[in-house]
Amino acid sequence: MTFVRILLSLSILASACLPALANALCRLDGNEARYLSVINATAQRHGVDPHLILAVIKVESGFDSRAVSPVGAEGLMQIMPATQSDLGMIDGFSPYENVDGGTRYLREMILRFGSVRLGLLAYNAGPARVDSGYVPVESIRYANRVLMKFWCYRREM
Repeated sequence: MTFVRILLSLSILASACLPALANALCRLDGNEARYLSVINATAQRHGVDPHLILAVIKVESGFDSRAVSPVGAEGLMQIMPATQSDLGMIDGFSPYENVDGGTRYLREMILRFGSVRLGLLAYNAGPARVDSGYVPVESIRYANRVLMKFWCYRREM
């Protein structure tokens, strides 16, 4: 078994413990309410749980619609400019456009890889990395953080 497959196995095993960790670490800060109408409409339109969209936004940008990552990802859902172009987006900083594009992309990754966890890994690391079997440890940590926030939102909202 390769090192990456071992890490993925440990990551999946750890996910069984995430709901308990999420309960212990769940802190809602009120920023979530700003974009709830956009998130709920987008979730319904694309068939994605709104709590998952909230969790991705919280981990990606902390609800800062003007956020730019060190590698150039933009907006609430931190979408790379090349991916924005592929999605037909014009303004990556528009909350409406960013949440719609990010949700469409996330849904595509979940459907392509067959699970929310693998979809989150592909959303963060890129689908080619998931296809190759090499997923950086930071992407596994990212998926765990998103899933913890997801369980928090499901429980609290």
